[in-house]
Amino acid sequence: MRSGTLAFLAGILLFNQLAELPNANWRYLLVVCLCLVFLRPVRWLALIGLGFFWMHWNASILLSQTLPAELEGVDVQVKGEIVTVPQERERKTRYEFDVNQLNHNNSLIPFNGRVRLSWYGHHPELNAGDEWQFTVRLKRPHGLMNPGGFDYEKWLFQKKIIATGYVRHKQEYRLINSDSSRQWINRYRQNLKHRISLALENKPFAGILQALAVGLRDDISPEQWQVFTHTGTNHLMAISGLHIGLVAGLMFFVTRKLWSLPGFTVLWLPAQRAGLIAAMLAAFVYAALAGFSIPTQRALIMLLVVLLSQWFFQRRQPSQVLALALLMILVYDPLSVLQAGFWLSFGAVAIIFYGMNRRITCSEQGGINKWWWKWGRVQWLVAVGLMPVMLVLFGQVSVYSPVANLVSVPWMSILVVPFTLLGAVLSELSPYASTVLLDTAAVLLSWLWWFLQGLSGLPDVLWIQPIPPLWTVMLGIVGVIFVLSPTGVPARWLGVIWILPMLLWKPATPNEGEAWFTLLDVGQGLSAVIKTRNHALVFDTGPSRGSFDSGESVVIPFLRQSGVQHLNKLILSHGDNDHAGGANAILQMMPVEQVLSSEIPDLNFNIDSCYEGQGWQWDGVDFQIMNPSPTNILKGNNHSCVLKVTAGGRSILITGDIGYAAESRLIKKYQADLKSDILVVPHHGSTTSSTRDFVTTVAPEFALFAVGYHNRYGFPKPVVVNRYQESGSQILETAHLGAISFQLGGNRALRPLSYRQSSQRYWSAK
Repeated sequence: MRSGTLAFLAGILLFNQLAELPNANWRYLLVVCLCLVFLRPVRWLALIGLGFFWMHWNASILLSQTLPAELEGVDVQVKGEIVTVPQERERKTRYEFDVNQLNHNNSLIPFNGRVRLSWYGHHPELNAGDEWQFTVRLKRPHGLMNPGGFDYEKWLFQKKIIATGYVRHKQEYRLINSDSSRQWINRYRQNLKHRISLALENKPFAGILQALAVGLRDDISPEQWQVFTHTGTNHLMAISGLHIGLVAGLMFFVTRKLWSLPGFTVLWLPAQRAGLIAAMLAAFVYAALAGFSIPTQRALIMLLVVLLSQWFFQRRQPSQVLALALLMILVYDPLSVLQAGFWLSFGAVAIIFYGMNRRITCSEQGGINKWWWKWGRVQWLVAVGLMPVMLVLFGQVSVYSPVANLVSVPWMSILVVPFTLLGAVLSELSPYASTVLLDTAAVLLSWLWWFLQGLSGLPDVLWIQPIPPLWTVMLGIVGVIFVLSPTGVPARWLGVIWILPMLLWKPATPNEGEAWFTLLDVGQGLSAVIKTRNHALVFDTGPSRGSFDSGESVVIPFLRQSGVQHLNKLILSHGDNDHAGGANAILQMMPVEQVLSSEIPDLNFNIDSCYEGQGWQWDGVDFQIMNPSPTNILKGNNHSCVLKVTAGGRSILITGDIGYAAESRLIKKYQADLKSDILVVPHHGSTTSSTRDFVTTVAPEFALFAVGYHNRYGFPKPVVVNRYQESGSQILETAHLGAISFQLGGNRALRPLSYRQSSQRYWSAK
């Protein structure tokens, strides 16, 4: 069972490394592999193949539901049903919508599936289960692609979302049907969330208690998430194995005791089995309150395996129970392997089973079997055992996670969660009692919060490490197995040696005289990073809109993945949001020596002016500011900082948002010195820039457009693209290629590296 499950998992993981989806006919080999499973000599290979083709089958079905390319970005009319609780955030409300009819130009288009919609500004009341007709604009799943960044396309794929878009609220929309029996679980969750919010009157911890009760986390503030992240207690906000196991265990022991009290009831049904039934029902109800999210589905399956083993009085080894639960989840939803929670939950359980299974346990060994020792050991096991997984998934580990969880898990489980759930259950029956219970839960949480905030404010609370290569992670896992071996295994300390490569690995750095340049994919905006051997510079920081901040979500993860621990210079070409919106986040999250800008953005930092004539050299690489002129009367976009970088006879010109006037001044001032091998095209390819004279003078080999996918401005404009193509430039767009990198110097030819292409997976946008 155990080896077979691992083989099946290996087949699924192998398939997920493919860049393209294989021909659909290959999935019929699933039947062949199923037959070969019964032949012992080839069973392992057959199970690997079975996992491979099972994943192929599921992926093919999902990817066959594709929005036609010609319908991207145009008005279409859709009919369908809201299938999630709408999440209200600032100026927009977001929800998932099952489309059952799509109409374009009075023609029905064959398109059915789940889409993710946003409705901006004022809108009518939206409820789970409502049937609506909207005019929307849709696009295929497409996200930003940067080293170290979040893979939005993978996230949409594993949630089975086949398009995203927004409602055209100025166009026709109509409520077709509002039936509370449809999506009744989500409708109940939505109403319960509202009642909890009213009971707590928007108190600071209302969002956290809503998350604990109904699994809706959209009202948790960014500051609260930061505390959870810094203390390694994020898992407390996901209704998963910990919470469901707590509720099921409590109901099991209470029901078993109450069932046996009359005496005659055990003649009908043994108290043990009555407790098991109650435990399963309680777990099912709590999972329903969480909307049967993927983590709760996973927890339910794992719990079902354990309870059924108890029902049939089968004494199985923990590893066998874990393997059976894993197999059931992989069969039920093979896409779950794409989730971080899958690896964290199974990894944590496996580590606890492994580390707590002591081969030598002697009661005389000074309290070694006391509950407090065991609980402390569990936290140590999870912290050390999950370290490789945390580094691979997130590139960071909370230093104080064992201490935080040692206190937080029992406090939340024994006090906060029970009061919260009782308060939620009574919210409709007795609002007063519900308010008292929820207020009590909030007070208890506030006491814990004082402790967590204290830990979060300690220095070096996060150990941040570039995501290491796979070979170091595999060595690290071997090392962890050694370190956490049961007492009696000799030389366990040698496991530390195996772990060291993962902890000490550092990414490569440029040689003397080389510059590594990356134009990041920040959507409709600009941000570029230039690294020399011992220095790093960021030119512009991309936008900050609503809950998205490119400084926090794109630039900082890229810098950390590149091994950059502090910035020598941050240049903000001008103050527009799409160029300087992420600056505050960068200044808060990373040390910066100097900020240069042509304007004075609203930053809590001393800013120096950038102007023509400034220049410096780092590690044999020359940097030159070419605009604006100190006496220049040009304003707005034409006042943008322009930077030229030269390394090994190759050069890059980054131009911000300059227009015709600034281009003309640069041509007159620099003439032939304006020639560059790589040009970050002015103003994203707007018709207000890139005159023929400027294009001819710069004559770039590569013309880079920093643009968003299907952006509302229509950048880059075709006429501008044609100018560069006619001059012989190779056109590269971040919208289609993701982050674009070059290495200058070292007598090497210029070769662009597209992160989207290098990290391509079969679910990725092409």
